[in-house]
Amino acid sequence: MLPVSLGLSQLVTLESPLIFFFTGTCYFFLQLLKKVTTLKIVITGVFSGLAIGVKLSNLLLLPLLPLFYAVWHFSQKKGAKKKNYRRIVYTFACIYGLAAITFIVTWPGMWFHAGDILNITLRDRFSGHTGRSTELFFGHDIALILTILCIFSLLLRFLLCFCFVSERAK
Repeated sequence: MLPVSLGLSQLVTLESPLIFFFTGTCYFFLQLLKKVTTLKIVITGVFSGLAIGVKLSNLLLLPLLPLFYAVWHFSQKKGAKKKNYRRIVYTFACIYGLAAITFIVTWPGMWFHAGDILNITLRDRFSGHTGRSTELFFGHDIALILTILCIFSLLLRFLLCFCFVSERAK
């Protein structure tokens, strides 16, 4: 971790994980275009869910992935094999479903009162609400949540390194 990121982490700036998960989603989706595997679908879905969980503005990933696919599809040679559009729709449905599940699992507020949280969040964000923003405070549990997320991040990095090493060995 860079010293600047470490120093600014006291201010809860989320750009480092945001860039990591956004770039990871794009990278694994582009790898998915080369060869569709279940592991790549799962990793792309989990990364996109974590990206959305870090910052809601990453919801723009959802229309960006089909745009990537469209550019890739139209750049292919005319003689390329015919695409199975049901499989493509199924792949996107799996990615979006896994993103939603990951988003809900990693946001503790969604476990207990999802309707209230979404109502408050969406009302404040899109209705022009100028009053005081409602925030959730988890007290001492926030340290536990951050510790679990750090361990999860380290495990993901180890998994990614293992995947890259095993892929290069082939």
